[in-house]
Amino acid sequence: MGIRLCSFFFKTEFIGAQTTLHCCYIAREKLINGGYYKNCRLDKFGKTVNDKKSEDEVMRFTKEILRQHDVTKFENKNDNYKKLKMFLNWELKKYKDNLT
Repeated sequence: MGIRLCSFFFKTEFIGAQTTLHCCYIAREKLINGGYYKNCRLDKFGKTVNDKKSEDEVMRFTKEILRQHDVTKFENKNDNYKKLKMFLNWELKKYKDNLT
């Protein structure tokens, strides 16, 4: 029962990858630069995409995190992106937890 309920609300890895694969294999002329694709189709952006307040909050949060931590201290430059992404996700979760 639990697996069936989850499959109703969530996509499998295979199904979730279809839009990405679709965009990789479609003719470049058919893609819209900067477009948002969902379920293998061009879709509308969510409401928060052009929300100046949300944009300012994310920018403030990012600058604060970068100010608090020297992101240049990672030894292997190839790992910088992965480590920074993991770190920012962790900090964002901590920040969201503090809001509630």
